[in-house]
Order: sequence, then structure tokens, then C-alpha cells
Amino acid sequence: MAGRSTDDDGLTVTDLVVEYSGARALDGISLRVAPGQRVALMGPNGAGKSTTIRALSRVLDLYRGRAVSGTIRFDGRNVGAMSPQEVVRAGIAHVPEGRKIFSELTVRENLKVAVPRAARGSAGDRIEQALSLFPALRGRLDMQGGWLSGGEQQMLAICRALMTGPRVLMIDELSLGLAPKVVYWIVEQLEVLRRDTHVGVLLVEQNARLALKFSDYAYVLENGRIAYSGDSDALLHDPEVESRYLGGGQAVPADARRTEVG
Repeated sequence: MAGRSTDDDGLTVTDLVVEYSGARALDGISLRVAPGQRVALMGPNGAGKSTTIRALSRVLDLYRGRAVSGTIRFDGRNVGAMSPQEVVRAGIAHVPEGRKIFSELTVRENLKVAVPRAARGSAGDRIEQALSLFPALRGRLDMQGGWLSGGEQQMLAICRALMTGPRVLMIDELSLGLAPKVVYWIVEQLEVLRRDTHVGVLLVEQNARLALKFSDYAYVLENGRIAYSGDSDALLHDPEVESRYLGGGQAVPADARRTEVG
């Protein structure tokens, strides 16, 4: 029987401040992703969503950013003391904005290179589990990633992250450049993943309506600060949040649950 979750379980950010060349991008934000929880991080362009993900993945240096203060902890461990590789080994996986797959490698090769060295013996099982979520890729295994459709590339980026065996999956701008039906089909598969494996999901998303419909809890960033937070359903029906963030959101396609991506 699994032990009871404690406040030390999951991913916890406390009073995080991030700067780029002296300019403040995050101004003391705090958030939490409990084990198996679906959390959305919303906000307009430039609010600090991608910066948050980069801080959690410990890749701020690649963008000339730095965490000035605050803490990031995962299952009681200090993420701030880890390298990006150690973050992945600890169980945090990052699907970056724009997918960033290896376009000249095949789908199979994209997946295999993401399997940690210590888990190479289970590579076949991991690939099969990922393909069970996204069967559209099964017939594309020997196709170069660059020849896939945008939706298929997003599926591949998620599958590649799953090769690391994460306990928290962070996805940056899932809907970017994709048709609404494809987006909602992928979201439904993420819910299957969470239900079957208890993987927590942090969805960083500009489409506020999508983010709130997917998640259990949500945070809204404005100018590097948390402007709103709360249960997603409550925020979805909050008049102020609706007025400021949901007016231009994509509606859920009426036949989204019957959509198949092939």
C-alpha cells in the first residue's frame, strides 16, 4: 500500500525570484504540484511561464537567466542544487515549447536516445507504453521526425519525455500551432497517463480555457507574479478571470472526444 502523501512530496516552489541580465522576470512566485495532480500555469506572453519551467528544469543558464532567491524542492530534495541531468533523474521531465525534437532522427531514434543509460534494458517496454498512449506514432517509427505533422511532433515530444520515467511531466505551450481537435485529443491522452501512472502534470499554457478544463488547480501569472490561484473549476467560473483571460479562449470542440489522430 502506498504511503500517505505529505507536504514534502511532489514539486514545491517557494518565493522564486529570477532575473535576466538584471531585469526581474519572476518576482517571488510560489506554486505546488502534488503527486498525481494536474496543475495549470497560465498567463499572457511575457508573464514568466516559460521562465518558471526553465527554472524548474535548471536550464536558466542557457538563456542567460539566474535564480536570485527562493527554493525549488522535489520530494524533499533541493532542486536548486541539481544539474539539469540530475533533475531528469530525480523524476522531472520537460516538454519544451516548440517541441524541439531531433528532426533528422527517426521517431524510434528520438525515443531511444531519451532513455536513461541505467534503463536501457527497459527501452522497448518504455517505447511500447508510450505508443499505447499515442498509437498514431506506431506506424511512423522509421520516419524522420521532421516529416511528422505538428500534432505528431507534439506527441513525439511528450513520448520522448516519458522515456525518462518521470513522476512530474512539465509541458510548455502544448497547443502552440495545433488544431483544437488535435490539442484536446492529446490532453485526453495525458489524463489517461495521469490516471494509469499517477504522474503529476504541470501544463504551461496561454490558452486559459484549455488549461482550466484540463487541470485540478491553476495559477495565473502576470508580470512575473501570481495574480490568481485556486481550484480550476472555480477560476473557470470567476467573472474577473473570465473577463480578463477567457474571452478569446478556444472552445472545446463538440466532437473532441470522438477525434482520432492518425
